[in-house]
Formats: sequence, structure tokens, C-alpha cells
Amino acid sequence: MPDVRYTEASLKRVGVTIVSHSREWPGLKCNRCGRSWWLILRIGGPRPKGWWRCPKGCNHPRGEKGRKP
Repeated sequence: MPDVRYTEASLKRVGVTIVSHSREWPGLKCNRCGRSWWLILRIGGPRPKGWWRCPKGCNHPRGEKGRKP
């Protein structure tokens, strides 16, 4: 799994754009299909595994399970 950080440059490399900078509810958007999703986070807590992945599977690395668009 790539090392993805919550920065515009890092997310751009995996095809994602930040649409909301809320601390508790950051919003992301897939650059391929246009789908948006929000993360539910605890302030100071870890991000869930694969938090940057499109729910439709557009940016899943090859060889990993995920839904196809």
C-alpha cells in the first residue's frame, strides 16, 4: 500500500482531491469517477486503513481486492 498523507500533493498521486478541510469530517473526491466521500475521524486518532481509496475502487492498487467502477 502506498504511503499516502493528507496533503494535496500526496492525494493527487493516488487520484484524489480534498473537497473539505474539516478536522472531524474531511471530504475527498475521486478524480476518475467524481464520487465524493467523507471520513469520520477522532481528532488526534489514526486514519482507517485505505482511507484515501475511492469507494468504487477506482484507485485500488492492482492485485488488491476492490470493487471495479
